[in-house]
Amino acid sequence: MKTLVLRFAGPLQSWGTSSKFMHRDTSAYPTFSGVIGLLSAALGRHRGSDPSDLTVLDMAVRVDKPGELLTDYHTVNECGDTRLTRREYLADAQFTVALTGDGELVDQLARAVAKPVFQLALGRRACVPVGPVLRGVVDGGADDAFAEFDPDPTATVVRTATDPTGVRDAFVQWDIPYTRDGRWHYRPRTVVVERAEVAGTADSFDPFSIID
Repeated sequence: MKTLVLRFAGPLQSWGTSSKFMHRDTSAYPTFSGVIGLLSAALGRHRGSDPSDLTVLDMAVRVDKPGELLTDYHTVNECGDTRLTRREYLADAQFTVALTGDGELVDQLARAVAKPVFQLALGRRACVPVGPVLRGVVDGGADDAFAEFDPDPTATVVRTATDPTGVRDAFVQWDIPYTRDGRWHYRPRTVVVERAEVAGTADSFDPFSIID
């Protein structure tokens, strides 16, 4: 077992979860589907390619810098009717992403990210990363990766929940991609948020609470 370690940093990122044409939202951290899309681009795969060999990876995200939520408003003319659209972004955010899986697959992905076939993007094509995306490969799991690369015991970590029973800060996110008829669809993934103990923490979890 090995873990691929990536760094996502840039002026803008956008990780949609339920985006439609009129409102393109963003999660407060990278989604599994968005990361699979980035890896697919690195490998040179075209949109609609079967991602099943990549969805076996286990993902954890450390929030190094939550950034700020930015909403960009546009007007569009549709059949003579002017309508307002919204596009959401994370400004100046930074994340460390750990993807754990078979060693041969992880090594292949590391080579691809180092020399990607297609341009890598942080959620949307216009959101380009700053600096190298690849941090490295470590033997072991996500916690080993976080301990090796800029360890921060106070950082929030968002990871797939193997057993969410009794976990307070757990919720379902539809971001496991699969293909059908050449189009991407999504299955649910239970996500758990691990935060440092802070006095006065609310009982219910708001995914955007990690953004100041």
